[in-house]
Order: sequence, then C-alpha cells, then structure tokens
Amino acid sequence: MSEPVSTLRNIILIVDDKPTNIKLVEEYLASHDFNTIVARDGEMGLKRAKFSRPDLILLDVMMPDMNGFEVCRRLKADQETKSIPVIFMTVKDQVEDKIEGFKAGGVDYITKPVQKEDVLLRVRTHLKLREQQQRLQQQALELDCARQIAEQANRAKSQFMANMSHELRTPLNAILGFSQLMLRDPNITDGQRENLGTINRSGTRLLSLINDILELSKIESGRSELHPVAFDLHNLLLELEEMIRLRAEQKGLKLVFEHQQDVPQYTRADENKLRQVLINILDNAVKFTDKGMITVRVKSLTPLLSFEIEDTGVDIAAEELDYVFDGLVQTATGQKSSQGMGLGMSISQQFVRMMGGEITVSNKAGKGNVFMFDIPVEIADEGDVPIDRPRHKLLNEHEIFEKMREKGALMPEDLAALPGDWLKTLEQAARRADFILLSNVIEQIRGHHARLAGELARLAENFEYDEILKFIQKTKEETRVGWTREEIAAIPEGLAVTLKEAVEIGDMEIMSEVIVQIRAYNVSMADALEQLMNNFEYDEILALIN
Repeated sequence: MSEPVSTLRNIILIVDDKPTNIKLVEEYLASHDFNTIVARDGEMGLKRAKFSRPDLILLDVMMPDMNGFEVCRRLKADQETKSIPVIFMTVKDQVEDKIEGFKAGGVDYITKPVQKEDVLLRVRTHLKLREQQQRLQQQALELDCARQIAEQANRAKSQFMANMSHELRTPLNAILGFSQLMLRDPNITDGQRENLGTINRSGTRLLSLINDILELSKIESGRSELHPVAFDLHNLLLELEEMIRLRAEQKGLKLVFEHQQDVPQYTRADENKLRQVLINILDNAVKFTDKGMITVRVKSLTPLLSFEIEDTGVDIAAEELDYVFDGLVQTATGQKSSQGMGLGMSISQQFVRMMGGEITVSNKAGKGNVFMFDIPVEIADEGDVPIDRPRHKLLNEHEIFEKMREKGALMPEDLAALPGDWLKTLEQAARRADFILLSNVIEQIRGHHARLAGELARLAENFEYDEILKFIQKTKEETRVGWTREEIAAIPEGLAVTLKEAVEIGDMEIMSEVIVQIRAYNVSMADALEQLMNNFEYDEILALIN
C-alpha cells in the first residue's frame, strides 16, 4: 500500500467546463478528506490558482475560449503558480497530445472518462512528490542559510584573527626592537647576551606565527591575490640555497640543489608565493632531519615547472600524510619535536593551488619524505625582468646603491630632503624601537614623499629598526659636507672658536648668531651647520670644525 498523504492542508483545484465531471471528481475527493475548489473555465482557473495557491490542479484540456494547454503554460509562466503540479484530464489520448501536455508543464495525464481510483492514486502520488519537493527546497534553504551564517562566522573569525594578530605585533615590536638594540651594547655580559638572543629568537618565531595567521586570514577572506612577475628563477634558487645552507651545515646536513639544463632562467609567475612555499618546505626539512641530506630538484615539464624536495628525516606516518597540510592538525612527528608542522604547510598548499598546481607528500619507507608540486609558468626574456631585481651574483653595498640610483629607487638623499626635525624623530623612534612614534613620523613623511614612507613602513612592520638606522647613517655620510683648507681659512678664527664653545655647552642661541655671521663668508657651510644644529647633531658640527 502507498503511504497515506495528509489531506488536512491539501487543496485541489478542479478546472473543467462540464459540471458533471466536476461533481464526480469533487465528491469522490471530498469523501477522502481532500479540500476542493472549482473553476468553470480557464480564465477563472488562473485567478483561483493565483488567489488560493492550491497544492495540485486537475485541468481539463477541451474548454472554450482557452484550452487546458494554454492555461498550463500561463500557470508555469507566473512566478506565484509555476510550482503547482498540473494533471491534465481529457479524452485526447494520442501520443502527440500527451507530448504537448508535458511540454506545457503538466506532470501527468488522466484519460476521460475518469476512473475514480485512478484519480485518487495519481493525486496522492503527486501530492507526495510535491511534499518531498517542498521539503527538499526547505532543506536547501536551510542549508543556504547555514552556509551564509558559516561564511559570516568565518569572515568574523578571519577578521578577529587579523585584528588579534595586529594587536600582538604592537607589543612584540617593542620586545624585538629593544632586544636588538640591547645586543649592540658592548657592556652587557655573556649571560645577558645569551638571554637576549633567546628573547630575540623566541620573538622572531612568534612573529613568524603571527604572520602565518595573518596570511591564512587573507586567504580565507579571499584577499590574497596572485601577482605574476618576470623574475630570474636561477637566481631565486641560488638565494634559497644560500639562505638554507648555513642552518643545514649547523646540523651537519648536506644540502643539494639540482635543476635540469632545460629549466628556463627567466620565468613569469608569482615569485613571492613560490619563494614562500619553497622556504616553508625547506624549513620543515631542516627541522625534522637530523642526519643525511636535503635535495631540491627542479624540472621543466613545459608549460609546467616541477619542484621536488626530498629529505632523509623522520618519516611522516602513512595515516598522517593527509593531515600534513591541515593547519588545525599536528602530526606525531611535529608533536615529538615540539616544533610542529605549523601553519606554513597549510599556507603552502593554498599558495600552490592559487598558482594552478597541487602539492603532495609521500614517505620513503624509513628513509625520509618527498614533497612535490607542479605549477604552470610562462617563459620570460631577460629584458622583462625589472632592473632592480637581483641577478646571478650577490652585490656589495656600493653596487646595490648604484643599482638603486640607476633605477630611481629610494636613496639617502630622499631622507636628506626631509625637514631636520622629522629625520631626528625618525632616528630617535628607531633607536628606542618606539613603533607608535615611528608610525606617526612616517605618516608625516607620507605627505612629503609617499615612496619613502612606504619603504620605511615596510621596515617598521618587519621590526627592521637596524635597517632604518643604517639608512639614516648612510644619509648622514653622503650628505656630510667637507670643506677645503682655503674655505676654512676664509672663516675668521674667532667665529670657529665661538661656535665650538657654544656647541660644547649646547647654547643654540649663540650657535645661531655665529652661523648667521659665517653665512657672509660661505653660504653652503652656513646651511650645512644650520641643518646639523637643527638636528641636534652637535658631534657632527665638532667633527667638521676640527
């Protein structure tokens, strides 16, 4: 027996121009507790369907003015009635008639004269199907609502993680900055130096974790984008080899980089993301390999580049291979080492997928692990690579500055062009590792020199206060004025002596008066001395005088 359908809420609309047909069907359905409404023609049927929203319509085909097929087409064209199932009732039982009925949107066909049991069976069947359809639609709606809530919660989580990470960076910058500055103090003991080193290493590790959280938040919120550029792939591999080699040698590991002859030197891809993926994998390889070697192989599978990183470390258990790239699950190897495989591998997987590839890992049955991924790349020409990108050799400091000058990059003279009090505040903030003060002065600089402010902000956000101080020192060295004996001799000796005495006691009023008098003899000298005075660089003034 078929499963009974609840009839308490079911409304059946009967549309027929023959009263005897209506009465027959209506009385029979009513005897089985169905609610029925009737319409004597197609126009009235359309109106009652729209007003009453029946659960099913029994529709005669042969009616004057508007036949049942046209009525059905109009029902299906109306958003409010399109979902109501329609069963045709007609003496037209030819195949082409039935095809036309189904094309119009009907779900079934009853041939007249109707059989009561046939009508009841078909009505119950299609009502049951409608209930199931409505239930599925409701479930789909609920699932969609749940998905939207989950996405909203995920965005809120990502925003919370980003905000929390940002808040953690603020106190962390003070820890890293001050520990770096204290390490430069020649008066600290060996024990203090060791403790400061521990603080710095721990802070750096925490910073790395915070950066990983921020990156994952960007990926999950869809804010992480690909930025393909032309770059020197061979040079990237050399950089990575030099970066990792020292750590590998400290553990007694052999590090080997291999690439086939046909691997293109100049390619176009997202260099930064590729570099980060390789660093993350190599970092884990060094962590979890105590003896043996780490091998990096690069192959050309045009238009793909294939990367393989093999180590002789502890095997990742077969049952845990699927969890290596899950940032929420830590493998047994990571738990034993107390270092974990962290969020870096999850980020690496996301980056590789963004670049159009897939990363996999396998073990070598007691002989280590192999990470592999392929990414599509475009071949580039040497001329496509920006001039300020590093090429085959490491440049010394002088060569770097010359390259930067050629490219029009930020240079010490950019800093020298700033108002003296800004430069002094910038130096004070960097020396004290005062991130808030540093941020404030950088915002002042932004209105004067946006590119310079951007570079300083990048250094500040990475806690590279030493680099800012080096940049300032370079500025001082390159803008320091030296005078010939003849120029110095042209300044009355009494003025030089008075200036020296004023500097030694820090009397700016007297210094200003002397500089005004010096201006009559040498304008450039007076300008230089005034700038040094305004920056409170009294030691520089004494050095120039002497």
